[in-house]
Amino acid sequence: SGANLADTSAFSLVTSSNMSGTLAVEDGDLVLNVTSSGSTVNDLVWGATISPSDWDLTTDNWLNNGSPAIFASYDNAIFNGTDTAKEINVTENIYAGDVTFQADNATYTLTGEKLLGSNPITIKGGTTLVIDGKGLDAQPLNIENGIVRMGTNVVASGNALGALSAPITIGENGTFDL
Repeated sequence: SGANLADTSAFSLVTSSNMSGTLAVEDGDLVLNVTSSGSTVNDLVWGATISPSDWDLTTDNWLNNGSPAIFASYDNAIFNGTDTAKEINVTENIYAGDVTFQADNATYTLTGEKLLGSNPITIKGGTTLVIDGKGLDAQPLNIENGIVRMGTNVVASGNALGALSAPITIGENGTFDL
């Protein structure tokens, strides 16, 4: 507000496969109009069998109702221990919906780029999540029953927990290990 813009030529808009949007100038202010493309947000289960495996937007390391699937931006991600790949390389910044780690006493390690978005990341079932890359970006972190640990290779140039603008909730059986 108050920028007194005349046009949108200085801005670019990047959207996901299930959202679109436009930029406009109204009364000198930049306005973002977002619409859904009608795509369904899926509840995908991590199904990779080789560790480390890539979390990207092109590899079918996911299962949708038991069938191989490719992750699309804003899909929900479920790590329930049915996979054999516990080392996950986030190859590009990923916009995720709800992310749930619920695998009886399993340890998952996230390396590589950031998980982006505003939906919660939840740790349950005694799962340990090691953040060992560029980390998260402003998602609420709910540690209900498990451990979140900063790895030894957390990228020092950025904050592995984003802007810390989102809440971190630690339940009675949760541990946050910096």
